[in-house]
Amino acid sequence: MIASSTQQSRGVRFIDCTPRTPAEVARYREKLARLTRDGEPPAQPAARQATPSTLPADFVAFSCIAASGNAFRQENASLPIVVDIASVLLAESLPLPIRFNHDPQTQIGTASQVTRDGSTLFIRGHVFTRLAKAAEIVTTARTGKVWRASIGANPGKVFRTDGRPFQLNGKTIQGPCLVYVAAKLTEVSFVEHGADPETIVSFK
Repeated sequence: MIASSTQQSRGVRFIDCTPRTPAEVARYREKLARLTRDGEPPAQPAARQATPSTLPADFVAFSCIAASGNAFRQENASLPIVVDIASVLLAESLPLPIRFNHDPQTQIGTASQVTRDGSTLFIRGHVFTRLAKAAEIVTTARTGKVWRASIGANPGKVFRTDGRPFQLNGKTIQGPCLVYVAAKLTEVSFVEHGADPETIVSFK
C-alpha cells in the first residue's frame, strides 16, 4: 500500500513505497534492540537531551529509529531523497513534538533525546496514553502491529547528485538523488506506512 501525503507548513510528509516482510521487521527490531542495549543509545557528541523530570503514570516510554540514512521517495519529488544524518539540526528546543501521521492537531507525546550514530537518527521519549490515539498505538504495538517513524523536517540545503553511486551516511547510495543537508528536524510522527523501511518504534 502507498500512503498519499501532502506538504506540511512545518516539516515534510513522507510516503510509503517499500513492502515489508517479517524478516525485514525482525532485522529492524534487532537493530533497535542493539541500539538500546544496556538502556542507552550510542553516546555521541551530537546527542541532545531534555532535562529529566518526574513523569506521570500514563506516560509510556518509547525508542525509535527515526531515519536510517537510506534514500526514500516523497510525493511530488522528481528523484529519491536522502537526508545527510550527520548534519541534521533541531529547529526547536527539546522536547520535540511526537505526532500521529504529521497532524499538527494530534500530538501524542514528546521526544526527550535525539542521537545519531553516523548513519541512524535515534529518538527516545514518551507518549501520553491518556490520549486515545496514543493508547491505541501502544496497545496495537504490544500485540504485534508494526509502527514506523517519519521525520518532519525543513530541507535546509538541497543538492542533486548525478547517476553514479555515492557514499553518504556510511553506505553506498545509487544516484541520482536529492540530498538534504542541514535539514531542520521539527517533529517526528508515528505512522502505519513510512517511507524509510528501516524505521521502527518500540514501547516499554
